[in-house]
Amino acid sequence: VGLQPSELPKWGLVIVLAWYGTRHADRLDRLFTGFLPPMCLVLVVCALIASEDLGTAVLIGAVAVGMLIAAGARPWHAALLMPIGAIGFAAAIIISPYRVNRIRAFIDPYSDSQGIGYHILQSMGAIHGGGLAGRGLGNSIQKFGYLPEDTTDFIFAIICEELGVMGATVVVSLYALLLLCGLSIVKRMTRPFDQLLGVGVLLTIGLQAFINI
Repeated sequence: VGLQPSELPKWGLVIVLAWYGTRHADRLDRLFTGFLPPMCLVLVVCALIASEDLGTAVLIGAVAVGMLIAAGARPWHAALLMPIGAIGFAAAIIISPYRVNRIRAFIDPYSDSQGIGYHILQSMGAIHGGGLAGRGLGNSIQKFGYLPEDTTDFIFAIICEELGVMGATVVVSLYALLLLCGLSIVKRMTRPFDQLLGVGVLLTIGLQAFINI
């Protein structure tokens, strides 16, 4: 259906959690027999993905918790797992030098402007260059060899440069409208599985947009 191989675990887990939440809705409010079994699966999947893509692992974990709470799990059950998630997140950063450098670049990109801070400074330059109305659609300067990943992770910076604050506001507003329309569709669904699957799709799209923007 056109999905990239890297996308399959994410959407596959959404479908599995929608099935589990529908099939076992009567016991999801119990910690050991309801909430923990699917979360153990989620933690294993996140641990495997985190070695290559920490952002996707965090996204999958957040979506899974949101879906299980929507299906009837208690929020405090999720809170109990937060220390484990935080330790795993910190460990994934510490053991990977490039992730440590990304944190350092986020805190102070000017300390190494031609090294680890180059990417974020170029993205800030793109956003600043757009101003209020932008340079015009297709007139970005930063995308011509200055800003890496200008068509993927940092495409929003290019949108800001070409369309300015007004264009960026339109893009964010369109995402908000998409999520609101999706929510209205989910509310009109009659089958619990369809509703929970819809919640998973909305959480995945919304959180992924929020993280990347």
